[in-house]
Amino acid sequence: LTIYADYYTPTDEELIPTGALAPVAGTPLDFRNPKSIGERIDAKFDDLKYGNGYDHNWALNKTAPGATELAAEVYEPATGIVMKIYTDQPGFQFYAGQGMDGKETGKRGDKHYFRTGIALEAQNYPDAPNHANFPCAVLRPGETYTQHTVYAFSKSNAYIGNPARRLNPQSNAGSSCTRCGVPVKDTTMRKITLFICLCIVWLSAAQPRGRVEP
Repeated sequence: LTIYADYYTPTDEELIPTGALAPVAGTPLDFRNPKSIGERIDAKFDDLKYGNGYDHNWALNKTAPGATELAAEVYEPATGIVMKIYTDQPGFQFYAGQGMDGKETGKRGDKHYFRTGIALEAQNYPDAPNHANFPCAVLRPGETYTQHTVYAFSKSNAYIGNPARRLNPQSNAGSSCTRCGVPVKDTTMRKITLFICLCIVWLSAAQPRGRVEP
């Protein structure tokens, strides 16, 4: 996993953000270079202890507010499958499946056991209404909430975390998303198996995590 973020939002023991922005450098939350997800998940670190693993929001590196840029990459060496996520959102939640207990069954009949899946979610910072230094999450009457997030899948035996392509998704030849320019064909990654471009328009604000006070 690679997450292009220099900072994350620490939480209290109830997983509610404290309002601080903490550097990932020197912590198990530093995914700026590719890391195996399980490599440091049980490290002695308060923010991991509170969530029994990864369940955190990263403050994405951005060249400009609202720009659709590469947020994260996931690579599975056994299959060569790469997933790259581009988004215009300021935050990125990574959850490592520690709440799964095997009671749910997947579409192939497999059980969802402890830490057998992950979630990667583009978003605003959680609990933003209670922290003036977080990006605004207020949606006024008559306004429309929009989010632009792209999930691009490919196969590669040796591609992950190339910094030259991190903030320049338009640098490759081939057709691209008409909204943000993220390439459909990628001559570096090759063999695109699936490209999904989600241009989500919500007519109501997403519910913030945690408490909301008037």
